Amino acid sequence: MREHTLYRHRPCTCADCTLGENSKRMLRVLQLTAEGLSGQQVASVLLVSLATVKRDKTRLFDYLGAATSAQAVAIGIREGLIQDEAEAV
Repeated sequence: MREHTLYRHRPCTCADCTLGENSKRMLRVLQLTAEGLSGQQVASVLLVSLATVKRDKTRLFDYLGAATSAQAVAIGIREGLIQDEAEAV
């Protein structure tokens, strides 16, 4: 996660501040989605319910302005929210 600066006239827009207290889990949902896991598989890995994963994805889509998981992943990679698997190797 990159550091952020707060300005009096402009609120911070980093993922931690805009997504709230569950941002780490939500970004992990996005990362696992990028790795090709299904919603149920993501829920199993994170030890949460499928409903929680679906809610997190909906919030991420709204935050990123994405309509699909593929679009959310592409935006997440472009914005540096998640790491592209090809670059990790």
